[in-house]
Amino acid sequence: MKVQSINNNAPSFSALNITAEAKALIEKEKGGKKKIAQYTKELANSRWDLNIKKCSYSNDIMPYFGNNRYCCVIPSRVQDKYVMVYSGEVGGDNEDDIVDCLKFASAERAKEVYETLQTHFLSDSPNTPLQHLDWDVYAMKAFTEAELVPQTQSPWAHFLRRKDEPKHVERFEKLAEDKPQKSSFLKKLGAAWNVLLEK
Repeated sequence: MKVQSINNNAPSFSALNITAEAKALIEKEKGGKKKIAQYTKELANSRWDLNIKKCSYSNDIMPYFGNNRYCCVIPSRVQDKYVMVYSGEVGGDNEDDIVDCLKFASAERAKEVYETLQTHFLSDSPNTPLQHLDWDVYAMKAFTEAELVPQTQSPWAHFLRRKDEPKHVERFEKLAEDKPQKSSFLKKLGAAWNVLLEK
């Protein structure tokens, strides 16, 4: 949680931090200013600060939150009380996705969160900055409500590679070494031709 000082020197706690450029984009939309005020109050006790900046390459916004995560929270799987989501790492690429397992109070609540995040993610219409903010705030509320469960204790733990297990590439190389080498089609054809010619 970030402490920001104001004119009377009393601390003000806020977990929603929006740059001036991003704020201008959101406030251009009808109800944008009101939503910013509403979300600032709603996120006062969130798990992490939600920082919203303007994208450098478009007229859209980009969230940054906890442990250097950036981009939207994207749902991946739901099972019982658990929802698997992922987001990106600041400065990372597709190899650097951050996967989180969120555990909710009930399977119904987990399904509701999953479906709402899916609705945001799969929206047919282009997301406006205000719609994007709605998605980001909803995700931050979900992170605050849920218990963060280590992947090793999630329903998807079997997807993780064990430390004692060789890498999949090494396994495939080992399998390839163990297989007897097969003759190529041309060698087989040549051998059959030689049999026909009685050589």
